[in-house]
Amino acid sequence: MMSLIPGPAHRITMRIGRHRVAAIAALSSATFAFTLAFAPSPLLITALWILSAAAWAAIIPIEQSVIAQVAAERAGKGFGLYESAKLAGAGVGVLVAGVTYETTSWQVACILFAGVIAAGAIVTPWAVRRSGVANVPRDEATPEMTLTVSTSEEANRSVSQSWKSEQNQEEKMMAKTKTDNSKLSGLGWHLLIFAVAQIALAFMGMSWIVDSFSASDFGEHLASGGRPELEGIPSFLYGAGKIWVLVFVIDAIWTLVTGRKSSQTPNRQGQ
Repeated sequence: MMSLIPGPAHRITMRIGRHRVAAIAALSSATFAFTLAFAPSPLLITALWILSAAAWAAIIPIEQSVIAQVAAERAGKGFGLYESAKLAGAGVGVLVAGVTYETTSWQVACILFAGVIAAGAIVTPWAVRRSGVANVPRDEATPEMTLTVSTSEEANRSVSQSWKSEQNQEEKMMAKTKTDNSKLSGLGWHLLIFAVAQIALAFMGMSWIVDSFSASDFGEHLASGGRPELEGIPSFLYGAGKIWVLVFVIDAIWTLVTGRKSSQTPNRQGQ
């Protein structure tokens, strides 16, 4: 997850800004820590770790890009201080966690650190704002185009028309890429909402996904209407969770397939 998320997370950051992504990542990681205090099964713990990894994959590039911009020519020193601060924070955190667990309980330790992590939703955007860097990172600088000056007006006109043609083609490609990135960003948000909702259902014991792992016949489980012992709102939530899984799978496949086709189209046109 930490290898796959940075790309889509960067596109989301370009869209909504560093402050919001940092806040969302902190709250997601805090949700992991809080729910871990009451996690009833290894499957739910696995889902929580995935959520936490996604949060770290979103926040770490923001931290590193801010350090690179602020440090500028002294990037080596900046990243050295950054890594030292991370190691110091990890050491203090482990010590406090151990003391808390020894003197109280596992649940208290998890809830305590959930509060500490949630504070990052306020502290991190504030730190980014104080550093002076832009909330929305800029794209890479466009290479400067050097035109050869000619004494012939026809040559200048030809170069100008050629440059305009290339510029129009580049604008079309950028618009197409922006559309594809928007689709992937939307899928990323769907995945985040889907994961949080499914974790909540698993925590309440009404997850169709969790039951799928223990089903002896998946085909029968897929065709079944739900769990007979559930009634009222629990039965509705269980069924809604199942439908949501199917809809999300179709949505993900459709987005990835259409995105792949659109990315192959320019290559064929260029050939």
